[in-house]
Parts: sequence; C-alpha cells; structure tokens
Amino acid sequence: MNPILREYVLKGLYLGLWAWLAIVQSPASPDWPRFYAVLAGIAGGLAIGLLAGAVVQIRRGYRPSANYKAFPFVVLLESPYWIYLGILGGLGLSAFIAYPQLEAPTTRDWLIYFAIAGAVLGYGFYQLRAVRDFATRFIVALVVGSLIIYLGVHYLFQIPGFNTVAGQHVLGIVILAGLPGFYLLTFCGEAEESEIEIAALCAGFGIGAYELFAGRESFFGEKFILLAPLIAYFVYVTRLMPFLRVFKHTLRGYSSLNMNRPVEALLSFKRALTLSPKDELAIRGMWQLHERIDVETLPQNSPLLEHLDYGFCLDQAAGYLIGSSTPSESQRQRAVRMIDLVERQKPILAARVDYLRAVALTHAKDFDAAAATLTRLLDPATPYTDTVRNRVLFDAWELARRLH
Repeated sequence: MNPILREYVLKGLYLGLWAWLAIVQSPASPDWPRFYAVLAGIAGGLAIGLLAGAVVQIRRGYRPSANYKAFPFVVLLESPYWIYLGILGGLGLSAFIAYPQLEAPTTRDWLIYFAIAGAVLGYGFYQLRAVRDFATRFIVALVVGSLIIYLGVHYLFQIPGFNTVAGQHVLGIVILAGLPGFYLLTFCGEAEESEIEIAALCAGFGIGAYELFAGRESFFGEKFILLAPLIAYFVYVTRLMPFLRVFKHTLRGYSSLNMNRPVEALLSFKRALTLSPKDELAIRGMWQLHERIDVETLPQNSPLLEHLDYGFCLDQAAGYLIGSSTPSESQRQRAVRMIDLVERQKPILAARVDYLRAVALTHAKDFDAAAATLTRLLDPATPYTDTVRNRVLFDAWELARRLH
C-alpha cells in the first residue's frame, strides 16, 4: 500500500475507534476511570513509540547531544511509523481491556462497523488531498467540515442517552479528549498536512464544544460556538499550516544532512524551497548540503545527480565568483567544479554556464579564454535556450566591456 494512503487510512481508523469509544461511554453514568485508563493506554503507547523512534534515530547516527531541543521533533518527524503504532496500538489495546462491553456481540459489531467506516473516511480524505488547486481543496474541505458539524449537532442528539444535557456533556468531553491524538498523527506523518485533515479536526472541535456547552447560558450563545471552528480553520490553513509545512521539510532536511543522507536531505530542502522560495533556514541548509558534495567524486550513476538543483549549483558558483571581488583560489576552483557538473548534467543551462565560466577565467587572468567564451555567448547563432540566455545577456555585455 502507498505509504501516504496507509497514513490516511490509519488516521481514519483512529477517528472511527474514537467515535466508537464516545458512543459506548454511558451518558447516564459515565465510567470515567475506564475512560482515563484508555487515555493512559494511549499515553503509554505514545511513550513506547517515542522511545522506539529515538532508538532508531540514534542507531542511524543522530546524536541527541548535538541539538537536544530539536531531537524530539526529529523523532516525531523521522519515526512516524512508531508514533502511529504507539497511538493506535495503545488506543485499541486499552479500549479492549478497559471496556468489558466489548464482549457483547452488538458492541463488537459496532466496533467493526466504526473501524471500517473510519478506514473508508481516511481513504476519502486521501482522495480529497489529491486535488491540486488550493482554492478547490480549501472550499471542499470547508464544506466537508461544515457537513460533519451539521450531522454531528443534529443527529447525535437523537441517540438514546445523548438526548439529555448530561449525556451531551459526556459526549463533548470524550470528543474533545480525542483531538490531540488525531492532530499528533497529522503532525508527525510523512504526508504534508492537508486542508481536509484540519477541517476534520476543527469539525471535531466544533461538535465537542457544542455538546459540552449544551444547555448552558453563555455570553455569545450556543450558535456562536459553531463559528469558532470556522475561524480556527481559516486561521490555521492560511497562516499556520504554510509555516509548519516548510518547517517540517526543513527540519527533515537538516536531520538527513546530519546523518549523511544527502538524497533525502536534498529532497526535503527542495520541497521546503518550493513551498517558500525565500525561507532563509532552508536556503542555508541547501548551501550546506551543496558545500559537502564533492562533485568530482560523484559517479555518473549516483542517485544524487537525479535530484540536484542545478540552478542552485550555479547560484552557489555565482556566490563564489561574483559575491566577492577577489575570490580565493579554492573558491574559484570549487565554482569551476560546480560549473563543469552543470555543463555535463544540464545542457539547457549552457548560457549561464558559459557566463560564469567567463567570470572564472577572468579571475584566473586567462583573458583570451574568457574572451572566447564570451564571444560564443554573445553570438546570436549559438544555439542557447533563449530564456536562459536573456537572463545573463546584459551581464555578459558588461563583462565584455570591462574585459576589453
């Protein structure tokens, strides 16, 4: 199964199990010790998952002492399998042990039905995530979340036992208690957070808050409570989620970089810069990664060559050659190695390659070779990609003027 699809199915399974737990909790005389036992089971499973994830990261070569503040985030983001196993295993096992009602055939059937419905819901979330247009995803998720709130508010009240104020309070507490676990699954997963998951989270918050405050007088009234999840959804999706996406990819990039896994680091940094091209932390990580790569020793079949950002390689070479008026010989040689690599792997960037090579030759005082390279670059008959050539044409003429 696709790892991303598996994550979404497991998230849906969590929602299904928690919905079952909310229903079997007696509204007339809730057995809170049993419910607390389930929460303790989830916490224990999470602790075991975190411990297993920490061991895995240490065995991979990560040292917590290198950055003890970032290490917990590294464990969360780099070991999602163990986190999922801990939370879902703790929930399922503790619910099975804590509630003897599971022995009743009807309740057992309910558990199966809720689990299947949750898995189907997770698959539906996965399909909605595949929508590429942000506006469409945003609106569809908003509609789905609003529909969940509507169904929850209007039909949960009709379940026997939950048609009283006391029963609604119990249901609200149980629903709200399950939201942190679902958010943790969303945060640590390999898949990027999507609007549909946040909509489901906000919908759960809206239903839980509405049920919890049912029958109570409030300054704003019960209906205003339903506006809170809509506001939370808008703020999170438009403000917090873009930042968290970039942060998680950048953190994964640094983690892979520290554990000498350049391909994984490169993919993480590239994704972070795709989402936020001006993110300084991701740019710094990309620079560190390219500085560690010895392009002369890379074999032709290296998987790293398939994923290198060759435009960034030329930017780095330009930083060495143009960033300072007098680059050192080691900087010039490193820039030349970068230029040679791009020339071999990315012919479409030949115009930028020739311009930077002319700059490097000028710094080496090989003016004849620099002039020959510029002559080829400025000749309209040379078959360059026009868009690439136009980017360096003015600078090339300026260099030719100064060189002359």
